[in-house]
Amino acid sequence: TIVANRVSTPLHQSGSAVTVLEGGMLEEEQVFRLEDALRQSPGVFSESTGGQRGSVSSLFLRGTSTSHAHMQVDGVRLSDSTVLSNNFLGNAMLDGVGRVEILRGPQSALYGGESIGGVVGISSRRGRGRPQSTASLEAGSFGSFRASSSSNGSFENGLAYALGVGWETTENDAQGTPELDYQQLSYALRLDYDVSDDARIGATFRGGHSDFHDPFGGENFTDYQLVTLFGDVDMNDHWQTGLRFGAYTEAYD
Repeated sequence: TIVANRVSTPLHQSGSAVTVLEGGMLEEEQVFRLEDALRQSPGVFSESTGGQRGSVSSLFLRGTSTSHAHMQVDGVRLSDSTVLSNNFLGNAMLDGVGRVEILRGPQSALYGGESIGGVVGISSRRGRGRPQSTASLEAGSFGSFRASSSSNGSFENGLAYALGVGWETTENDAQGTPELDYQQLSYALRLDYDVSDDARIGATFRGGHSDFHDPFGGENFTDYQLVTLFGDVDMNDHWQTGLRFGAYTEAYD
């Protein structure tokens, strides 16, 4: 089930090219960054403008520019013709992400004139099953280190949760000097509550902070937070209605 038609639609009923990347699959493949995930889709190129981890990124869908790529997270739009997703792309981790949908086709026009290239939709993971937690550590060359932890589950009272936290640091290709040092913290939380068999409410919170030293001696800080409140009701077997409120803030210096 995808959102190519702006509403939940079975994949086989969509006339557009859609790639669906499940969060569990990406985790098994050790893909932890949004940029790396997007490159698994045909016709999509996402890369740091400076070439280093942490620098501002660009997204090209079907050959179009970043300003023509619609980015939404948990149903909230993060980009338009005047507010681009470059900073978010350069720092977005996949901690707490349930799935990534990439729409590359004519139906992207349903999302507006700034969606000519396509639409990238990111959904937070919903907690399911018995509560469980995981943690991982990873280290490599150039002073690279990553740590992450996640926990998710559901309870008999209808409450479900999913939490993900990640932190990484690297010296990029300037080991021993602070010229390209990069540090990143990301976190995500989703809460769901089944009011009844046909009604659900919930909230998501996603954010991050990064610190990148560019090769010209400057220091770049990025902070972003996204909060959503949502409710869905199944009116009958064929009709579902929902309401969503969201607020996104981003600071870049």
